Amino acid sequence: MVSNARRRVVTTLVALVIGWLGWLVVSTNTHTQDELARESRQLIQEYSPDCDGKTMRPGDNCIAWGRGSDAVRGTYEERMQRFSDANQPEDLARGDRRWRWAGYVLFGIAALLLLAVIRRLYVVLRAPAARRALAANHSWVYVRSDPMGASNARLPAYVQAEPAARDIVTGHRNAVSFQLFSYLRAGREEQQACLVTMPVAVPRMVVIPGAEVPFSADTGPEARALLAGRLGIKPKDYSVPGFAADGNRLVRARAPQASPARLEKFVDETVELSRRLVTALATEQVAAEQTRIDDSRRVPAYTSPPAPAPSPLGVTEPRAPITARVVCTVIGAAISWGGISLFPAGHPVWGTIVSLIGALFLLGGLAWILSTVRVRRGRPRFAAARSATFHRRDADLITRLGLPILDAGSAAAAYLVSGQHNSRDFHVFEYADKGGAPGTAFAVRHPTAGLPLLSLRALGDRRKDSSEQGRLLLTDQVITRLDEVKAGTFFAAGDWIVGKNDNVVALTTENTLSRLDSLARAAEILAEARRQAGG
Repeated sequence: MVSNARRRVVTTLVALVIGWLGWLVVSTNTHTQDELARESRQLIQEYSPDCDGKTMRPGDNCIAWGRGSDAVRGTYEERMQRFSDANQPEDLARGDRRWRWAGYVLFGIAALLLLAVIRRLYVVLRAPAARRALAANHSWVYVRSDPMGASNARLPAYVQAEPAARDIVTGHRNAVSFQLFSYLRAGREEQQACLVTMPVAVPRMVVIPGAEVPFSADTGPEARALLAGRLGIKPKDYSVPGFAADGNRLVRARAPQASPARLEKFVDETVELSRRLVTALATEQVAAEQTRIDDSRRVPAYTSPPAPAPSPLGVTEPRAPITARVVCTVIGAAISWGGISLFPAGHPVWGTIVSLIGALFLLGGLAWILSTVRVRRGRPRFAAARSATFHRRDADLITRLGLPILDAGSAAAAYLVSGQHNSRDFHVFEYADKGGAPGTAFAVRHPTAGLPLLSLRALGDRRKDSSEQGRLLLTDQVITRLDEVKAGTFFAAGDWIVGKNDNVVALTTENTLSRLDSLARAAEILAEARRQAGG
């Protein structure tokens, strides 16, 4: 299965550019002894000391005070001697060695990036052969592809993306039915999943290893008690792998593997996990039945309150990837370093071009990191200040509420704040488009239900992607009023009007409230337009 092709091509091109910079730095700073001697003589012959902007002549004396004056103070002869001593062949050789080390560092960064691409590509290309070998070794069934395999497996929303599954191995392991397959999640990221069918049904539960709260928000209190009491799952613990179970199905997902032995181990671990879960459930049921019998023999002192209902939200996933942001920043710094090193090597034009490219990567990475930090730290504070609820991840918010986020890669929302602002329901959250690029969305409930699909863009066909009814509603007069309230780019359908963050970095609390106010005013303008149109 070919996935992440665009990311691999970009990474390869970046690695080649960094490697070329390293080669250029090394080659321009590698000289023989004769070349160093000639360069030293040429520098000394062409050097003329200056004092206060004026060229000195033999017999002149430069008198200077203050910071940095030691470098320019002295007679013409003393200045010439100092320059000559600092530009001997061995001094130039030391400078070359420092620059060559800088080039070697760039070579190392390029090599690491290429190795990462090659390793990932090797795993992807070897996966079909490894699955066929695994199936042949155990007389299991191998199927090349199933256009609805991942959908039929009913993967939980936090791992599912595209419905197709490939390189499917089906069989029985220790009398337990399983299915091993590959699928693509949001951002065209390939994953492998192992789905096990258990003999008994279990309540819905999702375990997130290493998290402060190791359960999803919709894992009920009974399931949490079972997982904590019988399986020993606790915060910040990696002893139990992450999994999702619902009914008689248990599924684990991870990065692809290319070794039949590792694939078999992955299946065995998943089957063993299902066995532990079934045993824990049976033990819990026996204990619960014994408790019920014991309680029936005595009069209860009071009636315990009903257990709280599970949260309607989806999977909580507190850890958001930041690796790409750091890598982008490091690459930008490396490219900038390589560009700057080209100036003393006599390549000012290339140095300027490469430095500008590096600066773009560096500033983009820093802005990305700033946005991540602002969202991670600021979003919970924003929720607390507005008496709103905060969830790190909701597995199916976009689908559940019917939010018209176009090009969304999955139904999941992260760092979600839900509440009311000026007596109107709102949601602020992060999402990923079909290309895996992150974005911020602001959803405000419309005062009237049943809106047609509306799309207002900043440039080009501003009504693009709107339905026929939506285009009739977005008249030039309505668009002018929407521009006056700074509605920006937004989409609307059903009960919600949704805007996106058009800025490079995440919005501050003040700007977030301003964006919600603008969308609320836009909702009022659209409601008035519908009343006037009689819709």
